[in-house]
Amino acid sequence: MENSVKQHFASISTAVINQNNVDNEAINCINCMSHSTENIYRYKHTSIIRASDDFYPSRPYSHTVHLINVAYNSLFLREVCLPDWDMFQSLHPSASLHAAARAIGGCPVYVSDKPGNHDPELLKKLVFKDGSVPRASQSGVPTRDCLFSNVGEDGVTALKVFNWNSYKNRDLGKVVGSGVIAAFNVQGVMWDFERRKNHVQDPSKPILPVDATIRPRDVESFNNGENA
Repeated sequence: MENSVKQHFASISTAVINQNNVDNEAINCINCMSHSTENIYRYKHTSIIRASDDFYPSRPYSHTVHLINVAYNSLFLREVCLPDWDMFQSLHPSASLHAAARAIGGCPVYVSDKPGNHDPELLKKLVFKDGSVPRASQSGVPTRDCLFSNVGEDGVTALKVFNWNSYKNRDLGKVVGSGVIAAFNVQGVMWDFERRKNHVQDPSKPILPVDATIRPRDVESFNNGENA
């Protein structure tokens, strides 16, 4: 299809969404499968982008890679729009991993559970009593010390993700905040760019524990002189 034709239909689609799906000046639309340059440059009205491949409930080795992908992709995508870390299922064996990731991710939180097939206690940990989501102020991204580490294959490095919660301090009369950090053991699986599929190191061997050091300077906002 010619680029001019693609641009024409993309413009029409965006216009229709803009007219019919606006809620409090926010457009209810998530851009999926949209990491190509021509897509990223066209986020004029829609501001949410899927940061990863899909949540695959029937692929047990895909879940740690999913977390690696969303965390590292968000480092770039957060400069353009709000990264979306995808849905998950609350009764899935990897539900706790996904729930913890959504809690630190600063992303929308939603599940694809079958009606009546939920883990209420897990879901309650992600919301307030009124059902609203206490979303962090920024997008969760890897800390500096694991930014260039192979957190899926080196056998020793934990994936650490940090975020920031800002609020208005009435006594000080200014916006301050607090940092949050989560550490994940995501060793054992990585994406194989040549074969275009997940590479499992050795499924017969258990994943060994990894050590992680949590420090205040892991939260970049502290290093920028912001108050806590």
